[in-house]
Amino acid sequence: LPMATMNFISFLLFLLLVDSSLCLIKHKRRTNKVSQECVNEKGFKIIRPNGKLKSCFWLKKRKTSKRDKLCNQWQKESQMRIRDACRKTCNNCSEVPNDPGLPKPNLVMILTDEQNIRTLSTYRNYMVEKYGEDKADVWGPDAKMSTPNIDSLANEGAMFTNFYTVAPVCTPSRASFMSGMYPHKTGADKNHGRMDGDITTFAQVLNDQGYKTSYLGKWHLDGTEFPGWASNVPEWVSNGRSFGFDENKYRFNRGHWKYFREEGDSVVGYDFFQEELFNGNHEAHYSTDFLFDKGTEFIENSLKSGENFAVVLSIPDPHSPNSIRPPYDTMY
Repeated sequence: LPMATMNFISFLLFLLLVDSSLCLIKHKRRTNKVSQECVNEKGFKIIRPNGKLKSCFWLKKRKTSKRDKLCNQWQKESQMRIRDACRKTCNNCSEVPNDPGLPKPNLVMILTDEQNIRTLSTYRNYMVEKYGEDKADVWGPDAKMSTPNIDSLANEGAMFTNFYTVAPVCTPSRASFMSGMYPHKTGADKNHGRMDGDITTFAQVLNDQGYKTSYLGKWHLDGTEFPGWASNVPEWVSNGRSFGFDENKYRFNRGHWKYFREEGDSVVGYDFFQEELFNGNHEAHYSTDFLFDKGTEFIENSLKSGENFAVVLSIPDPHSPNSIRPPYDTMY
């Protein structure tokens, strides 16, 4: 992650094996065991008659006849044939069938907007260790956030420390994140741009594999539409702008409301100066809480039905206006 606030930050991407005895790390280890059947070992594994050390990469550049001869050579020092160290280069790969008993992982992606990494204690601690407290505590020693739940995800899974956005503004970076393409290839290379309708997103790929998919929160890929709630724009599905997401009711295009409320079949956003409408019930309607509740509901329903799922929770906070609900408004 860049060591500064980004206009759009996607700070966590999790593969969670929900309701399964396997965690992400165990799942990775199991699949890696299969993939290692067809990889080259790193380092200098080839010892030439003149004593020089060579790597599998050096071997790859030899002519085919020379390479085949070398692959079959016995290395006395390592007590192995070169082909066993350079499996990929020497075409010494054994195909291992996919394990039908290995469950498909479910995908939970959480995006936040304009969040500085120092507001996550796991990253703040990382910065202290790598750069010192002066770089980590730029707002002073009293402005230290505690995020134990997010920290647990990093501790039990993976934490990215070198993850950069391809564009410094919202729409282009989101287009790349959804499609895996550079912004200028998506039609949405400027803020408030409209992503081309024929773009294939990762959600479409998963949907084609039988996953139930949902997007909740800020989208910002439908041009100048404001707010652009999917529940209010039914033609999004009919004209192909669902982009592989089965459920889009709680997806809106752009804007930064602090409270949401369902009114009939629609969702309505409210600004922070209207917070008195939600006195005594802030937690049910504050934007982050509202979207997480709906996302949790989607996950629970998917688990009950036994369906694999992929869900994107795109939280519009902590983007300005910098107003939050109690009790967080007085904590720092």
